[in-house]
Amino acid sequence: MLIFTTVFVMIYQNYIGHNVLLYPDRINLVMNAEYFYDSIFTALWVFVLFTFVKKVKIDRHEKLIEMAAQLTLGIYCIHPLYVKVFSRIFEVENVLAGIELWLLILSVSVFGIIILRKTTLGRYMTEI
Repeated sequence: MLIFTTVFVMIYQNYIGHNVLLYPDRINLVMNAEYFYDSIFTALWVFVLFTFVKKVKIDRHEKLIEMAAQLTLGIYCIHPLYVKVFSRIFEVENVLAGIELWLLILSVSVFGIIILRKTTLGRYMTEI
């Protein structure tokens, strides 16, 4: 179910970005996340994702979950900067390019937060 909803949401967002939200005066596609955060399909995907994660045996993955939890606020705060920068450099013309851009932004955000957390100010800013 998780794989199905993930693929469905990616196809839906790509279709909407190409055919509904495409501005005629722009060459780049409109694939901004603010158009999709309140989508019922995104909400369904998040529900399925969290249901899946809840069923995973936490004992085996506790360290990974703890590390990811410590990075999420920082990634959430810094990723819009990288979205703006990389969206100007790379064009998203299809689903694969969107996935590649997402992976790039996620990777750079994680790396940036890991580096930022090594400073005193960064630890203060990225912890709840």
